[in-house]
Amino acid sequence: DLGTVFTVHATLPLFDRGRPEQAMAAARRVQAEARAEALRLILRGQVAALREALIQRRASAERYRSEAVSNATEIERIARVSYDAGERGILELLDAHRLAASARVRQAALDLAVRQIEIELEFATGWEIGS
Repeated sequence: DLGTVFTVHATLPLFDRGRPEQAMAAARRVQAEARAEALRLILRGQVAALREALIQRRASAERYRSEAVSNATEIERIARVSYDAGERGILELLDAHRLAASARVRQAALDLAVRQIEIELEFATGWEIGS
């Protein structure tokens, strides 16, 4: 008599109650929490550095505006008055205009640097910075 033999092999976890899976899930959770905390610390450091850079750049731009740009504007005004009165020549007037224009261009570059840092800080924090 020839017959067919059929075998089934199955593992039935009767007593483990998913403990290895629970341990693996707990380990993954702890690892994810550690990564999240590390990312939070990195972001806090970046935000602090960007805030400090923003404060310094704003102070530098304001200092330049109050000193150099205002002085250049005053020199330009004096040169214009002197030229109109015939006391100075055209070269002195042009030199004063060049100096004032150079100061304004430098001020624009400083203002741009401030705005770039503001944008970086806005990107890092997600908050819009009011000027």
